[in-house]
Amino acid sequence: RASLSAMLENMTQAQSEFQPKNEIWSVLRILEHLVLAEDYLRGILVKQIESGKPVPDSEPLPDPSEMDAAIRRGMVDRSQKAQAPREMVPEGRYANRDQAFMDFAV
Repeated sequence: RASLSAMLENMTQAQSEFQPKNEIWSVLRILEHLVLAEDYLRGILVKQIESGKPVPDSEPLPDPSEMDAAIRRGMVDRSQKAQAPREMVPEGRYANRDQAFMDFAV
């Protein structure tokens, strides 16, 4: 969040709204996507926690390193654009980048 905040500080509102092509999101739309993705994923996590059963202290937790590595590999390769799920597609609900960032930073 700190890196994103620093980047936005040097950006004008017009720059954050710039969209070179219809299929390319502006910075403002990307911020909205981050807010939507964070909310959506938090909802899934809460649902899983509430519906799951506790793991006994005697049972070892799974090692997340394999999944972490797969996520990192996918994040590095942006040569294949992914389609965002419907719930994470920005629709222009923010008028300015500051409000979008405030919602993201909550």
